[in-house]
Parts: sequence; structure tokens; C-alpha cells
Amino acid sequence: MPVLGATQIALISTVSAVIGGLAVSWWHRKTLSKLQNSVNSEDIQKTVHLKDPAAED
Repeated sequence: MPVLGATQIALISTVSAVIGGLAVSWWHRKTLSKLQNSVNSEDIQKTVHLKDPAAED
């Protein structure tokens, strides 16, 4: 197995860091989207419940 030079190691490290950063940002964005959808659905349910004429009887 050939010994890698400093430039090759730096390139591999950089590519690995970029791929890892993209994976983390995708996961974070997906998680925030799920949480936001959860909050929005709770708000909609509360609004529908408050405006429901049958609930006022």
C-alpha cells in the first residue's frame, strides 16, 4: 500500500468534512421540519377547536 502524501491526506480530510457537514445539515433541516410540522398541526387543531360552532353549544 503506497504511503499517502500530506496533500492527499488533506484532500481526503476536506472531502470527508464536507460530506459530513452536508449529512449533518440535511439531518438538522429534516428534524426542524418535523418539529415545525408538529407545531403547525397542533396550532391548526387548537384553531379548529376554538372556531368549531358545535363546541360552543
